[in-house]
Amino acid sequence: PEDEALLERHLAHGLMAVRRLPGNIGYLKLRYFAADADGARMVDQAMDMLKDSGALIIDLRENTGGGGATDTRLLGHLSATGIPMARIHWRKPD
Repeated sequence: PEDEALLERHLAHGLMAVRRLPGNIGYLKLRYFAADADGARMVDQAMDMLKDSGALIIDLRENTGGGGATDTRLLGHLSATGIPMARIHWRKPD
């Protein structure tokens, strides 16, 4: 667990870039979605930096997935209402 936590810190919990591009365009690049609370806090800080942007690019082109706290937190910043992460539809037997 200690080695895993150290690696997560070293990899910035998947947060590769946060910057403001010309024209007041926010840019966020996530390499993966960290499952831990520290990753969620980093997303909060990044989105706080970009909150006054006129537009937002979320670069997931090299994202390898993951899940947990980070992706949930990111979605929370993008909508005032809840966004379902999954839906289960049960089929009725014929």
